[in-house]
Amino acid sequence: MHKNTKKIDTTPEQTLFCLSSVQGKAVEASFTAPDLSAMGGLVLMNEHEKDSGFLQSLTDCITDNRSQFLVQHSYCEMIRQRVFQIAAGYEDADDCDLLRDDSLLKICSGRLPDSPPLSSQPTVSRLENK
Repeated sequence: MHKNTKKIDTTPEQTLFCLSSVQGKAVEASFTAPDLSAMGGLVLMNEHEKDSGFLQSLTDCITDNRSQFLVQHSYCEMIRQRVFQIAAGYEDADDCDLLRDDSLLKICSGRLPDSPPLSSQPTVSRLENK
């Protein structure tokens, strides 16, 4: 080997932690992927919340009287969206419109990144007023 030649490390990246799947699809954190979201810390909060089940318990306390054939967003999904937005520093419901296509927020809400958008501000405001 020549003096100035550096050996390239080809070993696989070390797994720091496992992430829960979303709709049967694997989720992984990578520092070499393109920017998919500016809210990377939410993935750890999401794992903790799934272990505790707190948001599902909160959702179970709310009766859903909506016409189910018209429902596009479950209460659980909307509560997860709202809580994770607030945790990321977006406390105003108006931010729902800005963030409804964010890949990581979709994952934290139980959707795949390429799924339809999350709830809009009027939808989330109706839930908050309920």
